[in-house]
Amino acid sequence: MRSLQRGLWAACLFLGAFSPVVMPGGPGSEGSWFSVPPASARSSGGRSGGGSFRSRPPATRSAPAQPQRPPSMTPPRSPSSGRGPVFVPLPTQPQSPPNPSLSQSSASGSGAIFSTLVVLILGGVGLAFLVGFLLKRRGPVDPVTELSNDTVTVSQIQVALVAHAGSLQQALSTLALQADTRTPEGLLHLLQESALIVLRHSESWTHVYAESQTVPNLDIAQKVFNQMAIAERSKMSAETLVNVGGRVQQQSVTAPGLEEGPAAYIVVTLLMGTAHDQPLFGEIKTVEALQSALSEIAALTADYLCVLEVLWSPQSAEDSLTYDELLTEYSDLVQL
Repeated sequence: MRSLQRGLWAACLFLGAFSPVVMPGGPGSEGSWFSVPPASARSSGGRSGGGSFRSRPPATRSAPAQPQRPPSMTPPRSPSSGRGPVFVPLPTQPQSPPNPSLSQSSASGSGAIFSTLVVLILGGVGLAFLVGFLLKRRGPVDPVTELSNDTVTVSQIQVALVAHAGSLQQALSTLALQADTRTPEGLLHLLQESALIVLRHSESWTHVYAESQTVPNLDIAQKVFNQMAIAERSKMSAETLVNVGGRVQQQSVTAPGLEEGPAAYIVVTLLMGTAHDQPLFGEIKTVEALQSALSEIAALTADYLCVLEVLWSPQSAEDSLTYDELLTEYSDLVQL
């Protein structure tokens, strides 16, 4: 009996030594040898902005000037003298017999002049229509119409920079604390200064992602904007500096562990909703295209800017965003 038990134990140990080891993991890990949890960004983030698609100021149009009536062309009447009309006899001359050749030359000359006038008039009318058509096609969009309809544009520019641009984080943090995010003018100042800060660090750009889409409905546009903002905020471990709608919140930044190392990258996101009827920019894959788009954004006016969020991660230079975290959380970025 003992020899049989020993044989069974030996068989179990032999089979266990060569059986696969399955570690508990997330979804889709059944049948795998090991389950490695996906990498996630552990960096903090800063956030500032405000506004709403419904809170933009209404467009105003000045009342057109009333056309002035042309002065009356009726000749003034002479004062009545109380007497009838006066006939003045004219001297008569003897009539000469008509000259047929002179009549024919006068008729031909009158016909040529009439034909020339008709050609000139028709040519002038055609030229006027052509110039008006070209001006209508090439003319600028009426800002009153663009600001008063429900068509808006949601745009996002995301730029990754190498971590030695630590002054960028400090500049964005200072700007977020000082910005007035309750007024359209304050939001415009925040957008312009944020775009200029990123432009000043163009030598540190490494990756970019940009999209701009036109939405014909304010409610849908607000929903799209909120979804894009939440998607970016979820990539941060904590929002350590926030100034949205005039509410400022701060919390301390947890320094990364020794195993994480210093920050390798910084990601800045400009997310905005504007009253434009067309996208602000197209595909961006070059440094020149990115510079042009940021310059256009910095030149916006307050009546076009509806809603804005500026996000950057890590918020502090003491925090970390590694290369693996950049590839995992910001997979849409394209290398410049």
